Amino acid sequence: MSAAKKRKCHFLDEYTKEWSFIKKGRTDEEALCVICNCFLSVTHGGKADVKHHISTTNHKKKFAVVSTSSPISKFMIKQDTQEELLITAAELTTAYKVVKHHQSFSSLDCIVKLNAMMYSDSKIAAKQSTARTKATAIVKNILAPHSVSEIKKKLQEVSYYGIGTDASNHKAQKMFPLIIQYFTEQDGIQHKLLKFDSLKNETSETISKYCIDTLRQLQIPLDKLIDFCGDNTNTNFGGLQRRGQCNVFHKIKEDLGRPIEGIGCPAHILHNTISSASGILSVDVEVIVLKIFNYFAIYTVRTEKLKEFCSFVDINYQTLLSHSRTRWLSLMPAVERNLKLWTPLKNFFDSAERVPKIILDFFKSPISEIYFLFLHSNLNLFEKNIKSVKRTKCQ
Repeated sequence: MSAAKKRKCHFLDEYTKEWSFIKKGRTDEEALCVICNCFLSVTHGGKADVKHHISTTNHKKKFAVVSTSSPISKFMIKQDTQEELLITAAELTTAYKVVKHHQSFSSLDCIVKLNAMMYSDSKIAAKQSTARTKATAIVKNILAPHSVSEIKKKLQEVSYYGIGTDASNHKAQKMFPLIIQYFTEQDGIQHKLLKFDSLKNETSETISKYCIDTLRQLQIPLDKLIDFCGDNTNTNFGGLQRRGQCNVFHKIKEDLGRPIEGIGCPAHILHNTISSASGILSVDVEVIVLKIFNYFAIYTVRTEKLKEFCSFVDINYQTLLSHSRTRWLSLMPAVERNLKLWTPLKNFFDSAERVPKIILDFFKSPISEIYFLFLHSNLNLFEKNIKSVKRTKCQ
C-alpha cells in the first residue's frame, strides 16, 4: 500500500495578525513579505515556512533598516483631514504674504526650512512645502484667478468702473499693470490689480489693445467703463489739449464708440508745476544740489574736513543727499539738508582749493541762501499736496 499523499498548506490570516509585514501572496499557497518585497511558498510547511524566512540573514538585515526608519506615512499628508486643511491654509497664506509685502519668491527656499527647524514640535511647519516653485504656482494658478474672480463679482454690483496703466521697466522688459477702479458704499474707492503683463513696446496702439483685450478676455462688461487714467504723456493723452488720434485715450474711445473721461495724474502735474517754476530762477538750485553732493560723495577726506567745520560751529553732521529729476519727492530733503549744513558748507568752500567754479560763485553770492530758503518753502507746500494725493485713503 502506497503512502498517503501529504495535504498542501494554505495562507492563513493569523500570519498577518502575528507578523504585520506578512501578507497574502498571489495565490492561496503564497505569502508576501512586505519588508523583503518577495513571495514565499507556504505549501509544505505553512507557518513553519514563514518562520524560516524570518530567520534568514537577508530578512533580519532589512528588518533592522526598517525598524530604525520612520514610516513614509509620517511624512505624507492624509487626504480630507483637519491636518491637511491647516497645512493647505498655511501654504496659501505664505504665498499670499510674499505677494502682499512685495518679497522675493527665492526667500521662501530658506523660510520653509527655517520654520521647520524653529517650530520642530509643529506638524504643520514640518509638512509645509511652500518653497519658491510651489509658491509661484499657487499665486499664478490659485490666488490670481481667485482674485480676478472676486473682482468680476464686484463689478457685477457696481454701475461704473475705470481703468489705469503705466509702463515700468524691468531690465529689458516693459511691464504694464492694468488697474481697475470702482466705488462701493461699503468699501469706498477700490483699486484692484487685474493683470500684469509684459508688452513688446509702449506705443498707444499696443497699450490700448492690451487694455481692451484684457477686459474682453475676462468678460468684464465694457459698457460700464467710464474713464481711463494714466500719466500726462503724449502717448496716453496726446498732449495738454488732448488732441490727435495716436494716443491711448483716443483709441479706447474709438474702440468703445463713445466718449469717456480722461484722468491724468495729479501728483505728476504738481511735480511738473514746481519743477517748471524753479526753472525760471536765475540760479539752478537742482544743479547746485547735485554738484555739492557729488563733491563729497566718494571723497572721505573732504567729508572728514566738512565734519570738522560742523564741529567747530556746533552743528551735527548729516550725510548730504542727492536728487533725481525722476523722483518727485527727492529735491526737498536734499535742499533741507543743505540748509541745515549751510554755515559749515560755506566755510568749507571758502577755504577749500580746486572747488568747481559754479559752487564757488554760488556761495560767494550774498543772496545764495535766499534761493534755497525760497525754493524750500515752496517745495514744502507742493510736497504736502503730492503726499496727500498719493495717500491710499483720501481724508
